[in-house]
Amino acid sequence: MWHDSVLVLAQHSWWHTYGEWILWAAAITTAISVMFRTKPTRWVWRQLVAGPTTDWLGREVRNAVAEEIGHEFVANGGTSVRDLLDGMADNHAVLSEFATEAKEHQVAIEGKVDQTRSAIVDMSAGISTTLADHGGRITSLEGGHAAVLEAVKKLHKCIDERLPPIAGASEKEAS
Repeated sequence: MWHDSVLVLAQHSWWHTYGEWILWAAAITTAISVMFRTKPTRWVWRQLVAGPTTDWLGREVRNAVAEEIGHEFVANGGTSVRDLLDGMADNHAVLSEFATEAKEHQVAIEGKVDQTRSAIVDMSAGISTTLADHGGRITSLEGGHAAVLEAVKKLHKCIDERLPPIAGASEKEAS
């Protein structure tokens, strides 16, 4: 029986075999990692592997990009991304100019509104007296139709004198 147990101890299990391989791989990986941390090894790596690989990939990628999408970054008459961006920049400039002009017109209109509002306020103080005075004259006239029209004309003339003319209105509209 003692012999059987010794035999069992002498046999290698799969854990023992693969564990030994794993330990060797870990030791080699650790040794390579430690070796690559030194300056001379890193310099050799850059000179022999990293530099040439980067240069080669840069040339290949640059050529592929130039062939496949390089035409998109050059103005070619309307079909490239560059043409679309240039068109958007032109449209932005036009819209900015339009917005500036619109703002200037808005300020001018606000000024006219303020002038008209102040003219109406100034006129409203005297218009009630004028209307009452002229209205009384119109109703008290018994001289006929011509006298009434003359009184209405005087009323219009009085209002026109107190109200400034409207900018841009023709003579026919103003009178």
